[in-house]
Amino acid sequence: MAQTNSADLYSVGASSELVEAQYDGKYLYPPINILDGNFDTVWCEAEKNGPGIGQSITIVFSGPVSFDRIEIINGFASKTHPDYYKKNNRVKKIQITQTADKHYQQGTYDLYDAPRWQPIVFAHAQTAQTIVLKIVDVYKGDKYDDTCIAGFRLLYKGKEIPYTNVDKIKAVQEENSKLMLKNQKSQDFKKQFMGLFNEQSYLYLRNSDSNFIRLYNSMNNLSLRKGPGIMVKMGSKDQLIRDYAANRKTYDYERMINELFDTSEDLSKYDYVLLGDYWDDWRRETYSLGNYRINKKEIVDYIEVESSIIVSIEGNYMYLNGLRYEIIPQNKVMDFREEIYY
Repeated sequence: MAQTNSADLYSVGASSELVEAQYDGKYLYPPINILDGNFDTVWCEAEKNGPGIGQSITIVFSGPVSFDRIEIINGFASKTHPDYYKKNNRVKKIQITQTADKHYQQGTYDLYDAPRWQPIVFAHAQTAQTIVLKIVDVYKGDKYDDTCIAGFRLLYKGKEIPYTNVDKIKAVQEENSKLMLKNQKSQDFKKQFMGLFNEQSYLYLRNSDSNFIRLYNSMNNLSLRKGPGIMVKMGSKDQLIRDYAANRKTYDYERMINELFDTSEDLSKYDYVLLGDYWDDWRRETYSLGNYRINKKEIVDYIEVESSIIVSIEGNYMYLNGLRYEIIPQNKVMDFREEIYY
């Protein structure tokens, strides 16, 4: 058992989303819409020339959540425009995968064709940190071939578990929808993204806490790794020791910094130095670049889980799910662990 009082959202991603502006200029279709409690805002998949079989939403919580009941609002269940329900596809059969750490449960469930909450009840409490909803079959729409879901909630002992962080994620996803609407050619975004590497293999992203993400591009194959190390401004030996000690008190960075300054490397050409291990089990993860997003697939106990990271680029900064990172080229970073161990 984990917490049942609230479910703090870490991220909500979809394998695709319909991009168009209508209905008083609102952007209706990002995946966070299924968690906002408003049935006039929905997620719609965007498979080309198809009903979205295999398209999915991945919900990730900051920590495990326990529940004994899932409820779903099927289709475009708008109360303002009730005709949208029959015009668009609805989900007929849905696969739900729940993972927590390296444990998982997966089932496929039938949904009836009605725009109201319908339950999936479990005999015993479930615990999950990631939930993946995948479309398996659909009821065909009268006019459009887009499949929609309006609502998703968790309950425990008859009480709804409230989500936190919805508004923040919604603001990020709506801005992302506007970017995609403005430029719907995914190849343009990919060209902009890959151009940041400037023929180098790595990009380093550093946030305000000096934590980092390392992006690696090889023959247009993308990987993303993060770890407990920190990246700080290059300076004197004493300054670096003080900066690292202020951020990480449990690791012998002083020894490593002494080793760094004992090398014959010309440190003056670097703007930053990075010390620390990479802890992600990256061999179980694969990444691909979508339209304003990085798509991620990982294996959890033989089950493939898909999620996505929303990306936007503004000058020398990259925003990942709304969090700002400074973009630092490979030639400006002394990656000391890389020099020693790789």
